[in-house]
Amino acid sequence: MPEADSTAPFPELPGELDYDPNALLQLVARARDGERFDLLEGLLDAVNWHEQFASTGTGILTPDDIARLRDHYRSRFADIDPIYLAELISTEVMTILLANGDIVFSDQLKRIGREDPELWMEIRAFFSKKELTTALLATAQQRGER
Repeated sequence: MPEADSTAPFPELPGELDYDPNALLQLVARARDGERFDLLEGLLDAVNWHEQFASTGTGILTPDDIARLRDHYRSRFADIDPIYLAELISTEVMTILLANGDIVFSDQLKRIGREDPELWMEIRAFFSKKELTTALLATAQQRGER
C-alpha cells in the first residue's frame, strides 16, 4: 500500500473522510426505498478512497490497498453508534443538496458563507457537535432500555 503523506495524517473520525456525493445520495435513496443495510458499510462504500489517500507522493491505490483501508476504518469505527452515522450522512447529504441547488438558502445566509468563512465554519462545527450529541444521547437511551 502506498505510504501516507506525512503532512496529512490519516483521518480519525468518519466526518474527516472524503465521500463521493453520488454514492451518499444513492445510500439515502436505498433507505427511502425501504432497504435495510449496515450504515457503516454503506458509509465505507461511499468513501472516495482515491481522493482521500492517493496523491502524487503516494501513487495509485490498488484494490488490495482499498480493501486494507476499508478493514482499518471498519475496525476503527465499529463502536460508533448508527445514530451518529445517520446524522453524519444526513448532514453530508444536505450539503450536497445545497450545492446542487435542490435546497436554497436566503441571500443573507449565502452572504455569510462568502463574506465570513470563519463564521460559516463555526456554524458547521456547531452541527458536527450536534451530531455527536445526538449519538451520545441515543446510546444512553439504548443502554437504559437494556
